[in-house]
Amino acid sequence: MLGLESTYLSRKFYDYYSLTLGGFGLILFIVGFISNDIGYKITQLFQPLEN
Repeated sequence: MLGLESTYLSRKFYDYYSLTLGGFGLILFIVGFISNDIGYKITQLFQPLEN
């Protein structure tokens, strides 16, 4: 009973951990994508001024 319970708890913890890690990675990816897009637009804006 105790072994089964600990396995269930660790599995539940692992599910929450992977879910949190996945959500954090997704948020990080979205933030990186948006900041990259903004940076690209800024460089496009300042490109004619340099030439």
